[in-house]
Parts: sequence; structure tokens; C-alpha cells
Amino acid sequence: MDWYLDRLVYKQKKKKVAIRLAILNWQHKEIEMAEINIGKKRVFTAEGRSSTDKPAPIADTVSWTIEPAGVASLFPASDGLTCDVAAVGAGTATVTAKAHNSAGTEITGTLSVEV
Repeated sequence: MDWYLDRLVYKQKKKKVAIRLAILNWQHKEIEMAEINIGKKRVFTAEGRSSTDKPAPIADTVSWTIEPAGVASLFPASDGLTCDVAAVGAGTATVTAKAHNSAGTEITGTLSVEV
């Protein structure tokens, strides 16, 4: 939206809206798959991404789930933005992060974990 006042033009910046959650590794690079040895853990971060793939705000706490549960255990931080994934058994599991964007729409990100 533009506002005109005499000859000055004030442009209102559009707010970025997250359309998906990206799951990032310790190097803050987006990943879709991770390998973890039994007895080890890795930290992952959830970050909202806009339609232009730029960081965008998340409106609430991120919740983390894993399926099947016997492959790894999840230890999310209190704000939900990061989560430790500890490998406990051989196999492949899917880690899912869910939250809502500023428009109230649920957004998700997934990560495949091989142990």
C-alpha cells in the first residue's frame, strides 16, 4: 500500500509470512536427511521461510514429533526452535516440526533420520 503526502511517497513494507519450516543443521544449512550413530545426538533448528525462501517469523512454539519412536528420542528446547535428536536404535525415522505462521496457518518441516 502506498500513501501520498504532497510529493513524498511512503511505502508500507509487506510483512514476511512463513509458508514452511526449514530444518537446519549445526551449520545453519537446510537439510532433508541426517545420519546419526547409536548413542550420539545432533541438534537441529526450525526456521520459518517465506515464499522467497528468506527467514520469516513463526507465531508460536514449534512442536517436534518422530515416527517411529524406537529409532531416536527428541529433546526439544523450551522455545521449540531447536531440538536434540538422540539415536537409540537402528532404522530410519521421520522427524516433523510443526508451528503456525503469523496468518495462523500451520506450517511444517520434515527430516529423515537414519541410524
